[in-house]
Amino acid sequence: MRRVSGSTVGVITGGILGGAFGTFIGMGACSYNDDDQTKCNIRMPLYGLAGALVVGGLGWVVGRLIGGS
Repeated sequence: MRRVSGSTVGVITGGILGGAFGTFIGMGACSYNDDDQTKCNIRMPLYGLAGALVVGGLGWVVGRLIGGS
């Protein structure tokens, strides 16, 4: 069985959690801006993508520090 590095686990876990949290924040931001729903359809996935990138990067760093590889 092949061993998975800590940085890989960190980036995957961080990406999933960050994407979910970013989408949640995007939905919250859109609920306060009911006058323009077309921008919300673009904004919500962008928040999710930005959250996935930021938290995935942090997960990679933490995985490298803890996993050592």
